Order: sequence, then C-alpha cells, then structure tokens
Amino acid sequence: MKKLFLLSIILFAFNISIFSQIENVAKEILTAYKNKDAELLKKNASGMLLMAISPAYFTDPSLKEDIQSVENWNGEIKEIRYQVNDMMGKKIYMATAHYADIPGKADIYAVLLSSTDGKKWIMFASGLGKLSKTEFDEMSKEIPVSVAKTENKPSKIYSIEMANGDAFDKVSMEKMVECFSKLNDDNFFITMTCNDDFIQASYSDKGFAAEYSEKGVRFVATEVLSKEQTIALFKKYFQNTEDWKTGINWKKD
Repeated sequence: MKKLFLLSIILFAFNISIFSQIENVAKEILTAYKNKDAELLKKNASGMLLMAISPAYFTDPSLKEDIQSVENWNGEIKEIRYQVNDMMGKKIYMATAHYADIPGKADIYAVLLSSTDGKKWIMFASGLGKLSKTEFDEMSKEIPVSVAKTENKPSKIYSIEMANGDAFDKVSMEKMVECFSKLNDDNFFITMTCNDDFIQASYSDKGFAAEYSEKGVRFVATEVLSKEQTIALFKKYFQNTEDWKTGINWKKD
C-alpha cells in the first residue's frame, strides 16, 4: 500500500511537471502568433517549418482563422489532454492545449504539440488547430504512463555477486532489488558487474558505502548512503541512464 501511495505521488508530481512544461511552450506559441513574433515562434518549431518562419509567415491565408482566434486570447490555457500515436514506426506523444472555445459551435481552438521522449515538446505542424469538444474529451487527462515510467529493460546485461558467494547472471531489476534484502553483517556487500565495469555497495550499521569502476578507474562516494538511496542508485545504473551519478559526490580512489 505504501509503495502504491509513493508511486501515486511520483506520477502526480511528474504530471504536474509535464503540464507546466507544455503550458509554457503553448503560451509561448500563442504569444508569438498574437504578436507576430517570428523569432519566438521559431523557438518551438522544427524541421521545414522552422526554415519557413519569417515575418511574412503570418500573412499566410491558411493561418488567418488561427491568428484571429489568438488575437482575443486571454493569456490562459484552459486544459491539456494527451495521446500517443505511432508514426513511421515511432511512438509520438501528443499534447493538445485548449486555449479558446469557438462561439456557437461545439469546437475548440488548441495548441498542438508533439514529443518523441515526453520531455522536449515542439509545435506539431503549425502548432495551432481546431477540433471538436467531443474529440478533445476522449483524450487522456494524464500523460500516458509509458512516458512517466522509466524503462526497466537495460541496454546492457548485468551479473551480481554477493559476499556470501551467491552469484546471479543476466539479472532483472526485480532480482537486483531482492538481493538488497539479503544483506546483513555477514553478507555485507553486493557487486553488480557489466563487462569490465561495476558498481558495489557495502553494508554497515551506519548505512551503505558505494563505489563504481568505469574503464578501470574507481570512484568512491564521499558520504554514506541510506538503503533507499543505494537502491535508487543501483536502479539508475541498471537502467543505464545518463544522469545515474548525479546527486552523489564521488572522488577518485
């Protein structure tokens, strides 16, 4: 129950962070259209459209309705909904930011954004569009879990050795976490190896001493870590994330 509660808190915080990112991008796009600011619009564009944006871009007849809808924009984003689409074999995350209603119709104006990783959001096509309120309501209110969830399948193969002689090959993240529950005064260290590199943690009453070896060079954490910090460190190492070392001070051994 506690784990589910913590997961709910993490996902809630993640969605708040994503919402803020998307809201800021959407507001910049709307401000750029409202003020006919080509440079600001370029900031959130990509591909061929990026090359096409100039002061003359805002005179394009196909954008007339969109630009008129932005002229009376009140500066707020009403709501953001999400989708996941497959495009040319790739998963694309879509965000639709509702910024205005269309008077007399069951349609809305929206900023359309896309992302390949759920982190960096850019304009989808011109960045503006309209759709039916029904279509919008059918979209998800939350960012799809597949974006919030950290991939558990490592790009590398890891093995584990423990002080009591236990050894495991091709371990899963679940197995790695399970090994931490077996640590005690006698079985006092765990080493996770990939090729010639490794990460290791030694258990004591004061906490965990962590170290790693990368390309033959050893580094030691300058502070004692809690069990939770150590498991989180091992998880990031297992997932091969670029920032797995951050948050901890290391010194060369």
